[in-house]
This record gives sequence, C-alpha cells and structure tokens, in this order.
Amino acid sequence: MQSIYHANHTRGNADQGYLKANQSFSFANYHNPDRINFGSLRLLNEDIIAPGMGFNTHTHYNMGIITILLTGDL
Repeated sequence: MQSIYHANHTRGNADQGYLKANQSFSFANYHNPDRINFGSLRLLNEDIIAPGMGFNTHTHYNMGIITILLTGDL
C-alpha cells in the first residue's frame, strides 16, 4: 500500500469556536486540487470538539464514518 506524508502545517484547518478541525483532504473551505482523496478515502479530519458540543443531525450518503475518541465522552 502506498504511503504519503502530509506535514501538519500543510493541512487545511478551521476554527469554528466549538470545533477545531485539521483536514488532510479538500473539505469545506479548504481546497487543494492535489488532495481530493486517497483511493476511496474521501475525508480524514482531526477534529477537536468542545465539551458539551457536537454536530447537528445531518445525513451522509453512501459512506461510513469512523470516530476515534482520545479523551472524554462520546
């Protein structure tokens, strides 16, 4: 399997107050035509979500979502 290293400082990022996100691939306001996806992997974010916050209910069509909780409660 191919490996590609993207240094942290080259990733997209967003700060919405309750959500701090680092994006490996083009997503939301971060667009990099060289980083659209990696095979069938479309999104790889490192999100930090403020305690007691989260996302509104929204749909994801034809995709799986994997969440890895490092600290706190889900």
